[in-house]
Amino acid sequence: AMHIFQQQQQQQRQQLSWATLLSLQLLIHVRASNVHIGTRAIEAIESPLLYRQHELVSTSGMEARTAVALAPATAWTCLPSAEATYVELSTLNRTNCLRIHTVATLFAHLSTKYTKTVEKSWVDRLALAKQMCNMTAHQTLDVAAATALAAWGDVMMQGRECCNVAGPPFCVVPVERRVEHAVILILCAGVFMLVRFSAHICKRSVEMPHLVRLSDVTPEVVNGRNAVLQHGLSNHTRGPPTSEKLSSELMGIFRESSLSVLPEADTWAVPAISLFAGLQGRVGFQADSAKSQFEHLLSLWRSQCAMVADRTFDVQVARDVDSQDLLVDETGLLRSGLAELHMELLDGFRHYREKLQAHLECASPSTMAGPPFATFWEAPLEHPTELAELAAFLLVWGEAGNVRFMPELVYFIADLLLSADTAGRGSLFQANLTRSSAFLACVIRPLHNRIFDETYEQVTVHPVNGKDVKDIHRGFEKFMPADCANYDDWNELFCDPERLTQAIVLDDGTKLFDLPVGDRFVALERVDWVRSLRGAKTHREIHSLWGLFAAIHRVVFLHTLLFLLTLVAVVPTRTEISDVLLAGNTARVRLSAVGLLVPLHAACWKLSAWFTAGSAVRRSGRRAYAVCKSAVLGILYSLPLATYILVRYVDVASGTVLHHSSADVTIYVVVAVHLFVSTVGALVILCAPTITDRSLWQLTPASCRTTALRWLFWVLLLALKASLSFSGVSALNRAMDELMICRLGQQSIKQLPIYAFGPHWDKDMIKWLLLISTGFLQYITDTQFWFSLGCSILGIVVTFHQRRWHLWSFFQEDSVAKIPERFSVKVLHYSKTTQTAFPILWDKVVEHMRYEDKIDDYMAAHLSYNASRRELDWTAVQQPLAQSMDSRQHVRLTRPQIFTPSSSGDRILTRSLGLIPDQNWPQNTDVQWRLLALARGLALDLPRPFRAPYIPGVTVLIPHYGEAILVQKRDLYKDRLNDDEVVPLMSWIEYRYAEEFKAFTSRMSHLNPSWTRAGAKWSDYSPEDWNKLSLWASMRGQTLWRTVAGMILYHEALECHFQLQGDKACSMGRSDVWKVSEILTCMISMQMYAFFDAVQLKHTNLMLEKFPRSLQIAFIDCEEKGEGAKEDGVHDRQARRYFSCLIDKDCPMDGAGRRQPRLRVELPGFPILGDGKGDNQNHAIPFTRGMFIQAIDANQGAYFEQMLLLPCVLGEFRSSPQAGQASSRKIVGFPEHITSDIGTIGDFAAGAESAFGTILQRSYAALGGRMHYGHPDMMNKVFMIQQGGVSKATKTVNLSEDIFAGLDFTLRGNGRTIQHSEYFHVSKGRDLGFGTVLLFFSKLSAGTGEQMLTRQMARLSEHMGLPEALTLYYAHGGFYLTQFLLSKGIPVLVFVWLFVILDDAEYNFDAFGMSTLAMNASVSSTIARLLISQFGWIMILFLVAGMAPLLLETVLQAGLPAAISRGLKQLLTLSPLHFIFQAKIISWYVSNEILYGGASYVSTGRGLPTERRCFIGVKAGSTGLYNDYAPYAFYDGAKLLVAMGLAVLVGGLHVEPALSHGLSWWCLVVALTVISWLFAPFIFNPYQFSSHKFREDLRDWAEFFLSHPEPWRQWYEKTQLKRGSGIRSSPCAVLAWMIFLATWYTALVDKVHLLGVVFPDKTSGFVVEAIVLLPPIFLSGMLCAAVALVLQCKGRSDTRLVFVSCAAASLTVVEAAAALSHLVVVGWTKSAVAGLIYKFSVLSMLLDLCECFFRLQGPPARGCFPKLLVASIDLWLHAHRMMRDVLTSGLILIGLAPIVLLGLISSTCCSCRFSLHNLLVYRDPGHPSHVSEEIHSSSLVDRSIFLGRRLRGWRSRAYSMSAAATQRQLDAELALRDQTPQLNKSLSRSWPSAGQAAVPVQQTLRQAPAAEEYRAFDTAAGVVGISQATAAPCGSSADVEVEPVVPASE
Repeated sequence: AMHIFQQQQQQQRQQLSWATLLSLQLLIHVRASNVHIGTRAIEAIESPLLYRQHELVSTSGMEARTAVALAPATAWTCLPSAEATYVELSTLNRTNCLRIHTVATLFAHLSTKYTKTVEKSWVDRLALAKQMCNMTAHQTLDVAAATALAAWGDVMMQGRECCNVAGPPFCVVPVERRVEHAVILILCAGVFMLVRFSAHICKRSVEMPHLVRLSDVTPEVVNGRNAVLQHGLSNHTRGPPTSEKLSSELMGIFRESSLSVLPEADTWAVPAISLFAGLQGRVGFQADSAKSQFEHLLSLWRSQCAMVADRTFDVQVARDVDSQDLLVDETGLLRSGLAELHMELLDGFRHYREKLQAHLECASPSTMAGPPFATFWEAPLEHPTELAELAAFLLVWGEAGNVRFMPELVYFIADLLLSADTAGRGSLFQANLTRSSAFLACVIRPLHNRIFDETYEQVTVHPVNGKDVKDIHRGFEKFMPADCANYDDWNELFCDPERLTQAIVLDDGTKLFDLPVGDRFVALERVDWVRSLRGAKTHREIHSLWGLFAAIHRVVFLHTLLFLLTLVAVVPTRTEISDVLLAGNTARVRLSAVGLLVPLHAACWKLSAWFTAGSAVRRSGRRAYAVCKSAVLGILYSLPLATYILVRYVDVASGTVLHHSSADVTIYVVVAVHLFVSTVGALVILCAPTITDRSLWQLTPASCRTTALRWLFWVLLLALKASLSFSGVSALNRAMDELMICRLGQQSIKQLPIYAFGPHWDKDMIKWLLLISTGFLQYITDTQFWFSLGCSILGIVVTFHQRRWHLWSFFQEDSVAKIPERFSVKVLHYSKTTQTAFPILWDKVVEHMRYEDKIDDYMAAHLSYNASRRELDWTAVQQPLAQSMDSRQHVRLTRPQIFTPSSSGDRILTRSLGLIPDQNWPQNTDVQWRLLALARGLALDLPRPFRAPYIPGVTVLIPHYGEAILVQKRDLYKDRLNDDEVVPLMSWIEYRYAEEFKAFTSRMSHLNPSWTRAGAKWSDYSPEDWNKLSLWASMRGQTLWRTVAGMILYHEALECHFQLQGDKACSMGRSDVWKVSEILTCMISMQMYAFFDAVQLKHTNLMLEKFPRSLQIAFIDCEEKGEGAKEDGVHDRQARRYFSCLIDKDCPMDGAGRRQPRLRVELPGFPILGDGKGDNQNHAIPFTRGMFIQAIDANQGAYFEQMLLLPCVLGEFRSSPQAGQASSRKIVGFPEHITSDIGTIGDFAAGAESAFGTILQRSYAALGGRMHYGHPDMMNKVFMIQQGGVSKATKTVNLSEDIFAGLDFTLRGNGRTIQHSEYFHVSKGRDLGFGTVLLFFSKLSAGTGEQMLTRQMARLSEHMGLPEALTLYYAHGGFYLTQFLLSKGIPVLVFVWLFVILDDAEYNFDAFGMSTLAMNASVSSTIARLLISQFGWIMILFLVAGMAPLLLETVLQAGLPAAISRGLKQLLTLSPLHFIFQAKIISWYVSNEILYGGASYVSTGRGLPTERRCFIGVKAGSTGLYNDYAPYAFYDGAKLLVAMGLAVLVGGLHVEPALSHGLSWWCLVVALTVISWLFAPFIFNPYQFSSHKFREDLRDWAEFFLSHPEPWRQWYEKTQLKRGSGIRSSPCAVLAWMIFLATWYTALVDKVHLLGVVFPDKTSGFVVEAIVLLPPIFLSGMLCAAVALVLQCKGRSDTRLVFVSCAAASLTVVEAAAALSHLVVVGWTKSAVAGLIYKFSVLSMLLDLCECFFRLQGPPARGCFPKLLVASIDLWLHAHRMMRDVLTSGLILIGLAPIVLLGLISSTCCSCRFSLHNLLVYRDPGHPSHVSEEIHSSSLVDRSIFLGRRLRGWRSRAYSMSAAATQRQLDAELALRDQTPQLNKSLSRSWPSAGQAAVPVQQTLRQAPAAEEYRAFDTAAGVVGISQATAAPCGSSADVEVEPVVPASE
């Protein structure tokens, strides 16, 4: 049909007659004679026609007719396409004439605004255009279309544009205008390239990571050991030093160990001791290091023996031996333990040697059957090699210092040591040393110096405090260069034998591996480490999107693929177009285009891999094998491109050449082949990317069942996401159709050069790009939220699976009542007296609760089996169970009521809802949680516990820097409060823990009769009382004391296990052998102990004295390096020597209270080369003992009942009968109980942390994405040693040091697994204040940004399976990147909303409007529909996904009512505002870190949220909330508010009625974002709306801007301008600026172009266009130049900046308004708004450029004019920046003022203490005030008298111990008691009640309403010493009988 129509059209064109041409020419002359349209317009139409007429006269026949047909086409500028279809011609005719009729009325209004000449010109053009449109009714279709086009394009628009396209972009422009746009694009590209290569142009000031060229940052000179050894070698051979003393000390250590009592102990002791002493003497290890590692070996040996012994229990249980009768055969235990320890500890060492042997074909001997160490053995052994290798490795490792972070390097040194030839030698090293040991000085220190020189310049001593000051290399302050080598790079050199053998060279150029094997170890002192380690870089941590893409490319590819497939599915097929479109005309061709994603992604992937590849990897890529592999993969990834070309060729050929039926078959076959090839490439990228990379280790494979679960989870999640997102993508496509946007790929090859670079095409391309990109960002963003919801559901499923799907019992059983049974079976597994063991142990638990003041005496009696009172101080609590058992032999135990089962309904009414009081259930929420947590944990499958004494050793490692040890009185209370302090901190704590404070007062009064009972009158307490108060407050804060007091409970728990179920018959179980300190070590790595002041030393000594010997402290000591530093190889740019020291309670103190170390090991140099924590842990690890390490932070605590589960926890590492199997290669994570849920922010932080530590980690572990997060994970130390320790410590890169332990653990594979168990808990305190919480997240965000650029993330994302890789991303970096996308998404959507509306036609000039073209809905309705359907629900999903994990976990733990209550509390206390602002802060830090770097460790502080932050900081060094958050949130919040206001102003809300409700929700989302970004810090600021504080804020605000010199200037230059700091260039930021400006430029230039059409003179139009497009900088610039000139003439450097700022801002606004006056006059509001946005955007860009100018490093300006120019720019910049802060801060103050006014009115009219803001911040309507409370004690009254009074209705009376209580009153009470013999008997009787069983009278009285009085009496009775046994539950049979003494008459 199309072919026939084209033939008919050609015939019609040939029939064009002379009459038509002549009539048209005549019409032109008539109109020209009657209406003056000008000669130029006549010539534009007439001359070409006459020329064509003359041509026709000279031709004949068919040629003449053809020429006539072509005449209109060549005469007019605007012509229809020769290939235009019938429908297209009809559309062109209709739309162009419709434009003319529409513009007739609109231009009439427009022309009246200007001169008569303009008006006359428009009247003439309109008349002619209308006449031409009227002619089209009598013409053929093609002529009519040409006439209509000429009427609009040539007549009306004067050839400026031609609307000859039937669809988008509708209009095209002449070539000159397209060239103009192309030139602008080329200039923008030039600017982009200039910025990209600015680092090469201006090296001093601009920094940018080099992507291709590698920079060598290796220092040229290292002043280390090598230079010293060249002239410091001795000429004689020194013999081995005397080791008799060391041998005797080692023998003493061995005798103290429990291993000494095992069979064959002496057989092993002598060779072990001689080996350590001999190695120390000949190799030159330090004596203290040898002693430490000998202790370490014995500890590991003992732990492994315990593992072997425990394994025999499994064999006996299999033989049906009763658990109480299990025995251990200790014969051969030492030998088996040593063999297994050797296999596990040296597993990595063994693999290293095997790999090296395979490369060298003859490596160091794998066995040590003979020399060199045979001379050290004094007794024959069966396997001496195992002990020798263990000793050599531990000695090398223990003295390696920071080299321990490189385990393969340690293996390298140990291997050379084991292969060293010692025959005929004394000491192996012969250097002249003064104070350092030979091994340290000759081997380790040169390596350390090389590591130091890579990053640091020097370490000096601070002249005031004496602390070390690190000076980093110039240029390293902000970020670490990508080519700076780190521990991982150097370690990987030693992982690669091929590179290793070539790299290590001596100082004379000889390769180390060219020497004989036996001589290599001694030659280590001559290794040139600078040259050897140069070029070892394997992974470049580049701060660029390329570095991020290398780690997440699979995630990006998967989402891009799904998005494109969805987009192809929703785009309809365009069959009406005859041309072949770029993207294809049919669905199959468009689907084939998706296959191009494979080669495109592969190219980007390989580029990112190349950019992140270090020099070592790039060199290896040049090998033949690597080249061949790359070629094969290149072909594989290029095949989809080749097949796609074939698809397009066949597709085109099938429409033009192939006209037979086989064409369809051919195209289908080709498409099928293409899709198959593309699918294979996509599967390789997604599922098998490791074939393109070299792996150092193989990951641990998951089981088939686990793998299936992970695939099922992600398939279901992605399917749900894709199905729900389908409607959103459909809405996106529908919106583009309604907006009539020209989309890329919808043009043919012929059309593209015609459309390209025209204003309409540019705008459409920008709209298309904005809509597609925002749609894709939303598509990739919401996956994180679906993942969070999926993990929440999966967490519930895993919980049910852990409980074996016994759902009914899970919801219905009283798990607390089953604690005795389950604890006895699962924990007291070996006890022979389970009936009495648990009650005794439980009473111990209750005593701890009472000692911690969690419960009072009354509740302690209800929770105990035996309620006898004891003086509960620390000594009493630590009393062994044996003494407690002896003291309770004649006591009958009564089961507490909480262990009596109750129905679920009763528990809901009493415990969950609290509707019915339950006197047996504790009211303290912490105790409630502890009981429920223990019950939940015991309901799980616990591992069989280890039996004492066969329990492997464990070390609790607590890093400490400067955190508070104990809270002091000055922190809690000051006699005179500061102005900013509303209440004392002590009053706040007492108010928060009121019941616990009462219990504490009661206990203190009982223990100390002189205790001051002053209530809250803090000034009345004595210094001794304040010591107790400080300790009590410290246990409720985040202090080190609380952490140590909790973790040291392991000691008592292990002692209890030994007493109740220990094997006391074995050798190790003898009372004189058993020592808990052999099993438990509580190690505090106290980095700054050497610099502690007197108070800190006092607190440290209090800890050591109070807690058991298991507590030890490792610290870093230092001293001057002395005269022999050069001979010892000490770095000449380090001022000190450093030592790692160990102290305990037995160490003596010097005069200052500082303890002398028991062990002191010299370090190779300054140890803190990273950000602190990782190095602090590293120096203390050699002092750790046992096989396991538990990582604990200094803000944690513990509970005694949880510590009792330690033997079960260690059972997680129980190895299989075959030693060294994977079951022991674990990191086991546990949840935390967040205790710092104080106030609203505390509850938000606690809820997020609780959800992360429970339900989310439970899911992560199941999905294979859980890593190590530090506390309180338990790790197998022997395997952590093999990967470099429990953390990483490269500066900046490993800012989040803990997680890298898990990443490396997973990378090394070989059976290593990370699991999450939930039966064990520790407590944890979180940040409580708004600022500290955000500071914590800023640290995490920056650390995550660095983490995403590391090799660990890149390699795990490559080597993991697709489900695991997705989990790894979304469980870690994906969370933070999603916060970035969400925070950027809202402003971008508002920007798109505003841009689309402003780009639409004006309301009074809609000639180009959509209504004119297609009668569609308005633009506002279209974009509103898109926002509602595509983006409106993203915020709901964000909030739901954020709350779902916490609420579902609360349902599991506390029930549905508690979950609903907590969820409502969070919503009512404005949690959305907090989390939106938190997302903004996370967004800024993570994006800044990825693009620029510069992360550093931040100490967040852990104080209580009682301090009010001021609005703005005025004093030097002080900051306010505005200072803190202005650059991060306030500026963007103000911009978003303005953008939203503009969108509303220009009609963004003028939508269809059906859309109004949905659009209201979208506006609410934007409003929430604006409110959060502007006001959230103030809303959650304590006492923010206090009227007098607000007045202070106003005064500070005025002083900040108005005082002279301005505090604002100092703050701005210090925090934002940063003169001379250099520029960290980012092409991404420049590209974002260019896109933003290009968007508004294209929108504005088209509107301004229409103004140019108004003027008949082109010069006038050009002037108007130029004025509108220029930025408003001229008036303000001239003002600043004038002021600068005046100042320069007067010799002044500054002026009152605020006045200049106001004047400059006013001039800027006036200039901008004046330039846009033409648009305002004609009523073009949208154009005027677009012009304002464009002008101020350009102004903002220029201000940024000025800031970059002043950040450049260089000499100051010289000469008068340069100085004047610089001063003018400086003043102009400061003036505008000040006005920005004035307006932003003023806006915030204006928003806060109404709330302050309402609060003032409320407080004035109502005298109540209720405060809505306090209710929001603290969830309490008031705050603790200075109210003094008297703590009364009862007089000596008996309980019988109390109960008797209640029976007779006596009124309550309080008796005081003060002088007011007379002796007569006391005597009367005692006499009354003596005369009442019958009362107690009556009380013990029961009163029957109607319809119920008999109830004891005493129990009835203890119920309401007398319950509280009874409890108060019980407390008072405890104070005066009445036995607590009388408070036991009714029916209990205690050994104390109460005799009734009240007469019956009473």
